Amino acid sequence: PSVTQPSPVPTPSLVPTPQAHSKPSISAVSPTAAPTGSGDLSVTITGSGFYGFDVGDHTGSFAAWKAAGVDVELFTTFVSPTALTALIPAALLAQPGSADLTVVNGDMMGYWDGVLYPTSDSVGFSVVNAH
Repeated sequence: PSVTQPSPVPTPSLVPTPQAHSKPSISAVSPTAAPTGSGDLSVTITGSGFYGFDVGDHTGSFAAWKAAGVDVELFTTFVSPTALTALIPAALLAQPGSADLTVVNGDMMGYWDGVLYPTSDSVGFSVVNAH
């Protein structure tokens, strides 16, 4: 009698395969300013090259705030390939100043670990005196 050898079972990969995503682009942010002392503020970001969270490689488009040398990832909701909403927490609106908003196409955890992902050019946001 002949013996049939079982086929080898593929070894699962524990490391997600990164996907190539293009550089996102911002065409507008609304609103572009808020008075000091505002509560949490939702902003709409329109542009192109945005994508939703991919559970396979743990990536997606997210907004980032940069002011006074501090980067903060904003809670971001994917609306469409051309629109996102991002929540600016009240703590970032407590003092007057300006910030740069960008959109990053990548893994949020890798972003904080220093991995360079495609990032849009920045758009200015102002926090103005309420008086």
